[in-house]
Amino acid sequence: MHPESISKTKFRVGIDAHALGSSLGGNETYLRCLLRGLRQHPEHQYLLYVSHPGAHEIAAEHLPEAECHTVSQNPLKRLGFDLPFASHLHRLDLLHLQYVSPLSTRCPISLMIHDLSYEHHPAWFRRSEVLRFRATIPRSAAVANVVMTVSHFCREDIIRRLHLPPEKVVVTPNAVSPIYQPIDREGQESVKNRWNLPERYILALGNLQPRKNIETLLRAWKAIMHKPGMENVSLVLTGKRAWLHDDILQEANQEGMERVLFTGYLPEKDLPALYSGAMMFVYPSLFEGFGLPPIEAMACGTPVIVGKNSALGETCGDAARYADVHSEGSLADAMVSLASDHLERERLAALGIARAAHFTLENLAEPTLRSWENILPQRMPSQR
Repeated sequence: MHPESISKTKFRVGIDAHALGSSLGGNETYLRCLLRGLRQHPEHQYLLYVSHPGAHEIAAEHLPEAECHTVSQNPLKRLGFDLPFASHLHRLDLLHLQYVSPLSTRCPISLMIHDLSYEHHPAWFRRSEVLRFRATIPRSAAVANVVMTVSHFCREDIIRRLHLPPEKVVVTPNAVSPIYQPIDREGQESVKNRWNLPERYILALGNLQPRKNIETLLRAWKAIMHKPGMENVSLVLTGKRAWLHDDILQEANQEGMERVLFTGYLPEKDLPALYSGAMMFVYPSLFEGFGLPPIEAMACGTPVIVGKNSALGETCGDAARYADVHSEGSLADAMVSLASDHLERERLAALGIARAAHFTLENLAEPTLRSWENILPQRMPSQR
């Protein structure tokens, strides 16, 4: 097939969409953005495989023209039977998944690996999870026709650690949903009232787990919460309790800790107002393959503090204030400095809005489609 004729051929693309409705954080956010981006590319037929209650409605909202089919929530059944069977029954030309592929399919495999954090910091995961990841992800990457990831940092890491040829691994950066934009005062107040939020707050968002480094943030907060200008400010922590979160809660309950609010998992529709109402967004994560929450905060006009580690420097560029997130003193100094400098907050807010504008739905969907079409010519319609 000639390259210029690739996009004119309508292929049947299956997408493992079991993350829809799962509250799986970044995996679900990536999938929602990809589906919305694909709405602008009707040149192929999309078949979505969902598992959770309400996922059919979410799928219809994000990619209305797609076929939607139900598969098991059990990963062994989904990957061992449901998706292999569907690849035959539905005559798929390609199947796209996150992290783990089926043992066999009739069609080429496209695989998204967000990061290899389990290799860098296995202590952050349950032992059973690390063993499962090490058993399934390298095999899946080896059999995939193309491996996608979200940053150049992760691409180099995947090539090196999984021993893949460089031409097989491509970067398809995460996208920021268009709902993330500055919300006016009325919208902010509505969300504050709904969740009983304080008037002035510093926001941190992410699942409660060791990688997010919330303990260091809490110790930094304790050191500054009585400093001049901070007396009426609270620390708001948003995200569901994930694995190994007990130490975080113990730190928050230390004697002398004040004005700390755990909201739990909040619906995405409330997050733009939550970001917009914050004095600043602090993301002390120790490892990120991309780091989408800081970019979401930037899109809402909120100044951001992050650590310059893993992919965060690549993602945030010059639009963030950087701190040593291993040091509670460095983190505390960054928060106090930014809280006391209105002009610096305005400068970072403007830079952040411009930075976030690069991470569009189209800039996710277009390289994804291009990567698919590079392997789809191997399956002419007559081969189905």
